[in-house]
Formats: sequence, C-alpha cells, structure tokens
Amino acid sequence: MQYDFIDREFFYDFIDGFIDGDFSKEHKTMKLQDAKFFLATLEKEGLMYHLDDRAVDCLNQVTSPERAEQIQKTVDEIYSASLDWGKFECPIGFSIHLTNTGA
Repeated sequence: MQYDFIDREFFYDFIDGFIDGDFSKEHKTMKLQDAKFFLATLEKEGLMYHLDDRAVDCLNQVTSPERAEQIQKTVDEIYSASLDWGKFECPIGFSIHLTNTGA
C-alpha cells in the first residue's frame, strides 16, 4: 500500500483525535490500515524514528515535545493493538519498508 498524498492537517487531526479519545470512540480499536497510514505519514513528514526509542528523545530537533509525546502515545497504541503485520512482522519492519522504498 502506497500513500502518495498525505494531508498534513488531517495527520495532525488524526493524532490529536486519537490522543483525545475521539479516534477510539469512532473506531473502537486501532486497525492495521490506520497504523500503516500513521507510520507512512510519519515517514512523509520526516518524523520517522526508531520505534523502540522514545519519540520525545528522537524528535526533539524536528517537532515540539508535546507533539512528540502525542506521536509516542499513538505508537504505543499501535503496539497495544497486537496487529498482524504479515511479512513485515511488526511496526518496525513496516517502517523499514517505508524508508527503503520511499513509500
């Protein structure tokens, strides 16, 4: 799945809604498609980091601490959802694929 167009405003609304609980009410749980969209948007926006590390530590030069904390909370939710990543095995595998393919 390739994401050619990423709407920056939608991305930040997505993060804010997810953190504020709006996302959870609407979708009930994190879905694989949502997780992939989120990670693809991080890549496109230059906010991708190694997901085993903390976003606040890795993104302090490119975004605010508050935004980095929101990103971290969404990444934590992705991991909590225990999604089936197929051939990518995990969110990090998918992120590596995004980076390597420029998707």
